[in-house]
Amino acid sequence: MMFFLSSLHFSVCQKVLIFLSFLLMIYGILITTFCENIYQRILQSQLVLSEGTVSYKAWKETPIPLYTKFYFFDMLNADDFELNHANPVVEERGPYTFRQVEKKVNITHHSNGTISYRRIKFWYFDLSLSAGNLTDTVTTLNMPAVGAAEFAKGDFLSEFGVSDMLATIEAKLFVKKSVSELLFNGYRDPILEIKTAMDEEDEYDFDVFDEYEDYEDYE
Repeated sequence: MMFFLSSLHFSVCQKVLIFLSFLLMIYGILITTFCENIYQRILQSQLVLSEGTVSYKAWKETPIPLYTKFYFFDMLNADDFELNHANPVVEERGPYTFRQVEKKVNITHHSNGTISYRRIKFWYFDLSLSAGNLTDTVTTLNMPAVGAAEFAKGDFLSEFGVSDMLATIEAKLFVKKSVSELLFNGYRDPILEIKTAMDEEDEYDFDVFDEYEDYEDYE
């Protein structure tokens, strides 16, 4: 009796294994036959920028945190360098670390399958990853003055005019500004104010100088 039950039990296992093997064979045939179509559909569903997909969410707003570190070289002997032509003595300041968030707004889906949008960037100062605060001051090159001198270089009349202008406003080769002014907030500069006043047809006012004025916002 026990031998019969064991044989019966073994027979049931065999049937189950045969049934599962049959199912796997059918599954393999279907996968082999429709593999390309299945792959293309999965790829299209994830890569095409359709609302609700993972790729669309990642494209609309960057999910991975991006960090940018800024360094400055603080000119310690600016007056001695300018007056006595001493060798420059500089000190590295930084990093000043910002977390960058990029978003796409005003998204419009067109009938031809294209998308138009406006991209904006936000910069968030991360004090824990920085070696200083945005209120730190740095002595650096007076870029508007250097740029004006470079622009006039090679033209006698332009050189004379720029030289006279720089002397009139008592412009110096170096300026002392805060990190926030140099990066995003900007600072008013008389050279840029003169340029804006002379170029009345320009729709933009460039009387404020900063390194990253094109970026949308920061805090």
